[in-house]
Amino acid sequence: MLRWWMRCGTGLAVSAAWACWLGTQPAQAQTPERLLNLAKEAYNQKRYAAASDLYLQVIDKTSRDPGIPYNAACCLAQADRINDAFRLLELAIEYGWKNADHLASDPDLKRLHSDPRWNKMRDKLVGLRAQEESRRPWKAALGIDLEWRDSYWHYFRFTEHRRLMLEGKAASGREGGPLGSGTWYRLEPKSDGWIYNRHNTVIQVDWDEPQERTVLLTSHPREYISINGELRFGGQGWQHIIPVRLKKGKNTIVCDHQLVAELYPAHHPYSFISKTLLVPDLREGETGEFRASVTVLNATPKAGPVTITAGLGNGPNTETTSRPIAAMNARAVGFSFRVPEGYKPGEQLLRLTLSDGGETTTAPVRVVGRTEAYQRTFISRFDGMVRHYAINPSSSGRADQPVVLALPGAGWEARRTAQSYEQRSWGHIVCPLFRGATNGEGVSRQTVLESLEQAIKELRADPKQVFLIGYSAGGHGAWQIASLNPGLFSGVGASAGWISYFTYMPTDRPRLDTTDPVQKIFARASSEIDVEARFDALATIPNVGLVHGDRDKVVSVNESRRVKKELERRGVKPFYHEQPGADHGWATSTADQVDFPPLLDHLKKHSRPGTGDIWGGERLPRTWHDLLARPVVAVYGTNGTAEEHEAARTGALMLMDRCRLIYSADCEVVPDTVPLADLRGKNVLLYGSPSSNRLWEEHPTAKGLLKSPSAQKATSFLMLGDRDGVLWGSIGGKTLFDCRVAYGIDPMSQMYAFPDWVLLTREVLDKDFEGVHGAGWFNRDGKIDDQRSAWR
Repeated sequence: MLRWWMRCGTGLAVSAAWACWLGTQPAQAQTPERLLNLAKEAYNQKRYAAASDLYLQVIDKTSRDPGIPYNAACCLAQADRINDAFRLLELAIEYGWKNADHLASDPDLKRLHSDPRWNKMRDKLVGLRAQEESRRPWKAALGIDLEWRDSYWHYFRFTEHRRLMLEGKAASGREGGPLGSGTWYRLEPKSDGWIYNRHNTVIQVDWDEPQERTVLLTSHPREYISINGELRFGGQGWQHIIPVRLKKGKNTIVCDHQLVAELYPAHHPYSFISKTLLVPDLREGETGEFRASVTVLNATPKAGPVTITAGLGNGPNTETTSRPIAAMNARAVGFSFRVPEGYKPGEQLLRLTLSDGGETTTAPVRVVGRTEAYQRTFISRFDGMVRHYAINPSSSGRADQPVVLALPGAGWEARRTAQSYEQRSWGHIVCPLFRGATNGEGVSRQTVLESLEQAIKELRADPKQVFLIGYSAGGHGAWQIASLNPGLFSGVGASAGWISYFTYMPTDRPRLDTTDPVQKIFARASSEIDVEARFDALATIPNVGLVHGDRDKVVSVNESRRVKKELERRGVKPFYHEQPGADHGWATSTADQVDFPPLLDHLKKHSRPGTGDIWGGERLPRTWHDLLARPVVAVYGTNGTAEEHEAARTGALMLMDRCRLIYSADCEVVPDTVPLADLRGKNVLLYGSPSSNRLWEEHPTAKGLLKSPSAQKATSFLMLGDRDGVLWGSIGGKTLFDCRVAYGIDPMSQMYAFPDWVLLTREVLDKDFEGVHGAGWFNRDGKIDDQRSAWR
C-alpha cells in the first residue's frame, strides 16, 4: 500500500534522471504537487506503470524523502518490474526508510516475496531497527498527569510541574508515588519505540550506564528536557540535538509530553548537525566564492572556536574560523568555499573537516541549468548569519521584470517553494524562508525583506513591480507584511491563508483584555500580529486575490471569506476562488494549492506601481523581538552563590537554545567575566540579580527603574534599554527563587511581544497578568515613558 502520510508536495524537484535510468520518458514538466496528485490517481486506477513513471519524475536526491522511492517501488512491483522495484526500495532505505513491519505486510510488495533479495532486505531493516533500539537504553517509562497550559500560547508559562521544580519539589518519581496533584504510572513505549502521551503528561525514564560517557541527545519534547537534573530547552516540537554527559550508574531524563529521543555516541569533540547544512545551488558555468553554514556541536567541557575546512570537487580548500562555541552546546557557523571552474548540471561533492580532531564529512552541491529553480545564500547585514532564498527565474531572462515574492507554508523549504511554481515568462518568483517558527513577524519579516532586496539586486528586477503571495502560514505572512507596508506591493494574494493567531486558534489564543491598563500595554506591544486591526491598510491595495479549499480542515475557509468581506466593505473587490471539495493541500493537472495560475494572472493584469521602498511602512513599538535582529550574547552572573550561578547559566542556555533553534538566531552564552570589548556591536542579555551579575552596573536602564518607589513591590523583572547603538536586556529577580521565576518566561515568543520593561510579583505563578506589577516603555533618555506605561 502506498504511503500517503506524506504531505502533498514534498519539495522534490522534477527530474528526468530517474526516468531515463529506468528507460522511461518524462511527461510534460509539472509542479511536484501536480505530479504527486496524478501519481495517486494513476495508482487508484491501477495504472501502476504510469504511476511509477510519475513518481520517478519527482525524485530529487537532495530532498531524500524515503516515501517517494518507496511509493515508486510499490507501483513497480505491481507492474511486475521486479528489479526496478528492488532498486527503488534500496534507495528508500538509503533515504531513511525504517519501517520493517510495514514493508513485510504491504500487499503491493507481495510479488517480491519469492525473490532471494526479499529476506536480505527485510533483515537489513530489522538490523537497522535493532541499532535504533540500542540508542534508546530505557525499556519503560513513568508518566504523571499534572495541571498544564499550553505555554506556546501563554505569556507566563508556569505549568504545575514547572512550579514544583521552582519550589524544589519535583523529585524523581516511582510507580504509584504522588507528585503534586498526580500519581506516577507506568508508560510503555509505542510500537515505533517512542514514548508519548497527553500534553499534560510529564515523562520520566531511568537506565544504568556501565561508565561515564558523552553522548549526543536528539529529542522532540515540547518545552523542556532534564538530564540528570540539568534543565535544557526541549525543542518545542523541533528536533533538538545537544551534547550531554552521562554518569556511571543510574541516569534520569524528565520531559514533557513525549520522549522521542535517541543517544548517539560522541565520536568527535566537534561534529556537524548534517541536517542543518545550508549550501547554495550553483548555476551552470558559475564560478566564484560562495557562502554556506552548518551547525557545529561542541561536545567538550570548554568553550572555544573551531575551524571549518571546505573544498568543492577538485577545487582548493578554504578555512573559516568560528566565534567561540559554548561548552556542551552548538552554534551555526558560516563558512565559504571556492568554485574556480564552471560545472555542468549535476552534483559536486563538498568536503568539510572540523579542526581539533573534529568530524569530516561530505555533502552534495546541486548544479542546475540556467532556466531551473535555484537556491542562493547571502550574509545578513543585520546579524552576520548566512541566510538564503530560492529563485524560479523568468524564462525570458530579461532585466527590469516584476518579482513575485512567494512565502512558504509551515515547514516548507525555500527551494521546495520555488519548485512548486511553474516558470513564468513575465517575472521571477523569489521564495524566502521564514526565520524558524515565525510566520512573517519580527525578525522573520526582516529576513523576508532582506531576501527580496538581495534578489532584486541579483536579478536586476523592477523594485516597483513586486507581487506578494503565500500559501498557508505564508498566506498569513502575506497579509501580515502587506498590511505593514502596503505601498510596496503591486498586488497581494493568499492561498489557504489565515488572518492572525487570534482568528486561527481563537480558543487557544484569546485576545487580551484591553480594559486592563497592563494588558493594554502588552496588546500594544503585540500589535504587529493583529492583522485585523490593519484591514484599512490592506484595502489601500486595490489588487488582491484569495484561494481556498472549501473543505480545508487545517485553516478554515472562513479565514479567506472574512478577508473578502472586510475588503468588500472597504470598496475593494478581490479575486476570489474556492476549490470545491478541497482540503488544505490539493492539486489538479493544471493547478494546485500553491500555484493557482488564475490568481497570478489576475494580479499581473491589475497591477499598480509600488513605491520600491522595501524598508518603509508602519513603524512598530520596540519589543524584545528586536534583540534577535543582531547577534545576541547572554551573560550569566557568577558573583553569587554556586546555586545562583548555575540557575543563571541554565536560564541563559534555555532561552538561547530556543532562539537558535526556533528563531534561527546567532546566540552565545558567556559568564560575566567576559571583557566588555567582546560585547561591542552585539545585543546583550544579562541573567542574574543586581548582586550576582558583575555587568549589572553597565545596564543602561535597569538601575533607575528598580530604584523607583513604584517598583518596590516587584520581585522579578525583564528590562530592555539602549546602550551605544545596541540593546541591553536583563532577566532576573531579588532572590534566587525570583530569578528562576523570570528565567521561566520567554519574552521573545513569536505568538506575542513584551514591551521594554516588565515587573512581576510572585502572583504571576498562579494569576497570570494579575501578577504583573507594571509594564511599559522607556523614553530616549532611559526614563519611564508615563504615556506608554501602566502600573497595578
